[in-house]
Amino acid sequence: MATESGAESKKEKKPNIAVRIGRWFKLAALELRKATWPKGREVFKKLGTVLIVVLFFFIILLVIDYALGWGYTGLTRNIIDDTQQALANFNLPST
Repeated sequence: MATESGAESKKEKKPNIAVRIGRWFKLAALELRKATWPKGREVFKKLGTVLIVVLFFFIILLVIDYALGWGYTGLTRNIIDDTQQALANFNLPST
């Protein structure tokens, strides 16, 4: 039993959850103070770049979506028209 009590005294007790969460927020605040933040002009310049890139890709995806929709409609319209025409020409025997 003497060896167990010696092992327990060497092992440090872990602080409770509230202390660990508080320590985490304190360290996070310290790291945020170390960070260099951009100036307002730089933020608006980068915002403009982001908006232009998003608009560019929006237009590209819009064109691709329209083209694929047009192609799908063209394909299905021909299939539906051919099917309806085939059914109209198919004579069922009268009973």
